[in-house]
Amino acid sequence: MKIVTTKDGSHSLYLEDMNEHYHSIHGALQEALHVFLKMGWDQLEPKEHLSILEIGLGTGLNATLAIEKAINVAQRLTYHSIEKYPVPKDLIDQLNYNKLLPKAIYNWIHSVEWNTAVAYPNSEVEFLKIQTDIMSFNPQMKYDLIFFDAFAPNKQPEMWSADVMQKMYNFLNEGGLLTTYCCQGEVKRTLKSVGFEVQKVQGPPGKREMINAWKK
Repeated sequence: MKIVTTKDGSHSLYLEDMNEHYHSIHGALQEALHVFLKMGWDQLEPKEHLSILEIGLGTGLNATLAIEKAINVAQRLTYHSIEKYPVPKDLIDQLNYNKLLPKAIYNWIHSVEWNTAVAYPNSEVEFLKIQTDIMSFNPQMKYDLIFFDAFAPNKQPEMWSADVMQKMYNFLNEGGLLTTYCCQGEVKRTLKSVGFEVQKVQGPPGKREMINAWKK
């Protein structure tokens, strides 16, 4: 695993044995803002209490952006993130997100205990990071929004199976949304097969389209 700089100047990680990046090489920060906030959070009807599930905490980029947004708009937020293989702390500390994102939020995300829900100071944000795999994860609540940020289907096909997508569908509230950077035909067919209403929407820089999948 090594640090790389993407085209917008933000860092990402590259897994040499998998030949896979954690984010788009066209811009890690741009991708996260577009896929998960603009095409995810901003597509939902406003509600008093928002609940988000993230599949793949990774570097903590998506979580930091979501918590920052919640604080800025005074949104009550429950944010759960699962990660089977946490990124080593020495790599986390070398990423330039501390210069591009709110340093206090980013550092807090990576300093809190795993598997313990904690409240961000002076906010209505509850955060829980869980070290587990997707098939072992069975939450006691449902979510309004899922950030599906697994590795690409050709690198991690088991994460895009019908069994996993059925779990995602079951995890969502009615009217909930799953958003992902991927737009492969097989993924769209799988999402539809478990009940999702699938939309192709504008992709982030460097990618023409992405998927929004609704539980109607």
